[in-house]
Amino acid sequence: SMSKLQNLPTDIAREARTMAWSASRYASNKAAGNAAEAAKCWNELETSTAAAKQLLPQGEAALSAQTIEDLRDLALSAAWYTAHSRLSTADAGSSLDCACGDMSSAEVAKAQFDSRSAFLAASLEISPKLASNLKWMCWNAAWCAANSKRGFTSDARKDKAQFERRHRCVAGRILRGVHLSGWLVLERWLCAQAFLGLREADVPDEHALARKLSVAERTKHFAAWRSTFITRQDMADIAAAGFNSVRLPFGFWALEGIEQFGLDRDPFVGPCVNLIDQALQWARDLRLMVVLELRGAPGFENGDGSCGRRSDAWQPKHWNVPATLQVVQA
Repeated sequence: SMSKLQNLPTDIAREARTMAWSASRYASNKAAGNAAEAAKCWNELETSTAAAKQLLPQGEAALSAQTIEDLRDLALSAAWYTAHSRLSTADAGSSLDCACGDMSSAEVAKAQFDSRSAFLAASLEISPKLASNLKWMCWNAAWCAANSKRGFTSDARKDKAQFERRHRCVAGRILRGVHLSGWLVLERWLCAQAFLGLREADVPDEHALARKLSVAERTKHFAAWRSTFITRQDMADIAAAGFNSVRLPFGFWALEGIEQFGLDRDPFVGPCVNLIDQALQWARDLRLMVVLELRGAPGFENGDGSCGRRSDAWQPKHWNVPATLQVVQA
């Protein structure tokens, strides 16, 4: 079965933002009696709703047109609640006075908002976290419009900042992830079992471990380690926990064709770029983003064992920056 969306595709997230923003300005202008501006905002809302539906993937879509409709209704109910609540308190006779801004209307709108929020939270298409971010994105947009229309500029500014932050979450622009350390670059502190019980004083890092073993032993050992330390199930568990990304460190020895840059991977075991490709496919299937990290660069970027080889004699000049750039760009 397909996993729930942790964030919206970029284009749909952009339209969702426009829907929330247009709905909020529509209600506040309507409540304030600005019919022409309200009509303009309504047209923007309808246009963005239709655009979002057009962007839905074909076939077995992970997101349906009904969810887009639910989001539109969520935005409108939030917008009407804040418009009634804020603008109904305007001084009598002011241009912001709204005849329909009674508390019963606000209560009806709030009930609709709570109902739509609960419905999205129980959706089979989007995760509870995404539903929550959509909810508060609409809520913050609504308060921003109402406070702005009422003249509460400081509050409106804060609401706008929260609205933009929620939109970034909806679009997956805030990465919340897990670091896949110890898989393709060994680190003793978190995967001591990979060092076969050998003393840290003798074998402090992956480079030393590979040198300690024969070619046949190291090939067998690293193949077994890499096939079991991180699996598709681990990635699925990460996605199920609500994370939207993983960071994947690897050394230059994992890549193919490094010899053309004058590099020698010995004694490291490689290449293993097939495992990187496999991880990318798992992430694609599970809708996770991947941050590829060249942890072990040619010449090594520091003297710590986390980059594959520990050396107290390491100096910045040892880092082969030109070869690093060639590896990254290849």
